[in-house]
Amino acid sequence: MLKVKTTIKQSPLHGLGLFADEDIKEGTVIWEFEPGLDISITKDEYDSLSQMQKDFFDHYGYWSDELHLYICAADGWRFTNHSTNPNTATIHAAPSNEGQDIAIRDIKASEELLFDYRSFGENPEQI
Repeated sequence: MLKVKTTIKQSPLHGLGLFADEDIKEGTVIWEFEPGLDISITKDEYDSLSQMQKDFFDHYGYWSDELHLYICAADGWRFTNHSTNPNTATIHAAPSNEGQDIAIRDIKASEELLFDYRSFGENPEQI
């Protein structure tokens, strides 16, 4: 669940993007997995989904090699676009923790929040 104020709007990078509505200091938790609101499923659960549901997870979620789970944010965090020069990154506080995404530098209000999809082992060119 997002922990900072944001807006979803047209991105100059790709489709829709997520933008900060406030200045965010480096190290601030921006998003944290919230059981009951965000979604995590096993590989077997993913395999049992319809193709339309898999397409949704493939586009808006990601596979965690660390947790062996598919993770999908239920809020605007799923609109965070890829960059090789990101301003956010995931940290894992514990092996059972689906993770927190933090600001890895100061982010100004109205700046797009960006994540390096390669940290999930994904190829952004295929997304």
